[in-house]
Amino acid sequence: MSKKAARPGRPSKLTEETKQKLLQAIKAGVGIENACYYAGVSHKTVREWVRRGEGTHERPTSNEFAEFAEELNRAVVAAEITLSARIMTASTNDWRAAAWWLERQRPERWANTQRIEVAVDNKLIDLMMYAYQNLPPEVYHQTVKVLADRMGERVINVLPMSTDIDADLFDPTQLSDEELEKIASGG
Repeated sequence: MSKKAARPGRPSKLTEETKQKLLQAIKAGVGIENACYYAGVSHKTVREWVRRGEGTHERPTSNEFAEFAEELNRAVVAAEITLSARIMTASTNDWRAAAWWLERQRPERWANTQRIEVAVDNKLIDLMMYAYQNLPPEVYHQTVKVLADRMGERVINVLPMSTDIDADLFDPTQLSDEELEKIASGG
């Protein structure tokens, strides 16, 4: 009677039970890290199995890993379809569900960018104050002129509210609370 040669190393943790727990959690919409925790296997190990299944890992692939990678990808897509359908169903009764979906699916057109712009303006104020306090006056003045030429309105909004950009007179530490509030509110 011939016996199969023993394979070197530890047995794979990719058991049918582990695989089913992972797929069940993913299909339910659970993130991959929590699905791994639920199945009792590390996220690093699952990433390795997927890479082996896709043939992008240094270790060799096998049908077992290729099938697992395909099943995992299908489970992710199935969860996305299920959850998208729930959002679309909810959007018939609540416009916020539709708005949420649009913001995430088409951010270039529908996302709320106002918070990002305020954050950028605040960073620009910080940068201008740092430049004013740390650069030699001639370098600072030239920097303000270059930024005003390059960025136009954005730099003008950071400068004291006037129609004329006068780099020699600009002191960003002299912005009034009203001017700072106007910049922070985006207007």
